[in-house]
Amino acid sequence: MRIKNWEKFQHYKDRRPPWIKLYRDLLDKRDFGLLSGDAAKHLIMLWLIASESDDGELPGIDDLAYRLRITPQKMTKSISELSQWVESDASNTLAPCQQHACSETETETERERETEARVRDRSIQEGFDEFWSVYPNRKAKKDAIKAWGQAAKERPPMEDLLRAIRSQCKTDMWQRGMGIPYPASWLRGERWKDEGGVKIAPATGRPIPKCDPIVEDVPETAEEEAERMAAAKAAIDAMKKLGQGMSLPEGEES
Repeated sequence: MRIKNWEKFQHYKDRRPPWIKLYRDLLDKRDFGLLSGDAAKHLIMLWLIASESDDGELPGIDDLAYRLRITPQKMTKSISELSQWVESDASNTLAPCQQHACSETETETERERETEARVRDRSIQEGFDEFWSVYPNRKAKKDAIKAWGQAAKERPPMEDLLRAIRSQCKTDMWQRGMGIPYPASWLRGERWKDEGGVKIAPATGRPIPKCDPIVEDVPETAEEEAERMAAAKAAIDAMKKLGQGMSLPEGEES
């Protein structure tokens, strides 16, 4: 990388002079006038650095950035803007730019992925906590969380899922604490689809924390009590008649 036309307007007998030539016609050069403040300042500094060599050669981007006390990214940007004044090897000049751009892009992508992962994990955890609080056989939680995420596309809405659990909690086996699969197995097997003659109870919005026996204490009506008493009396009368009709074998004493 070197200053263009260096030998035409900067020529010295001895290298590393204490000054450089700044020609007045620079004022009339539109290209110079259109440069940004940083780029114009950097060009003057690049002329000073180029005066240290025999033919206006410049060091690499990183060295220039150090000499000018700026970042390699800013140095690369200025070199691109100074294409009218600086000859550069495109591959060497763009390589740091591409490297930094790639690094920044990768960093942004990683941050986006991490943010998406946190949001996804938080969403999964929130739904799982509600499921976990209702499911009776709370074992192997880590595997259950994994299965919960894997079944995300197949799972029904939370209300239907909880209704299925409450319904299955009323089965005889689950009431006795038998045959209740681990949560992960229940999820992976899509066991919310199990029917087995289970009567689906309407959702109440209040989860059943465990499969305790459900006992319904419903008082008898007056008619039901009268029918039960009449049936009991009829059974007693029938037993009495049956006893009276029985006779002992001949030759045996009562």
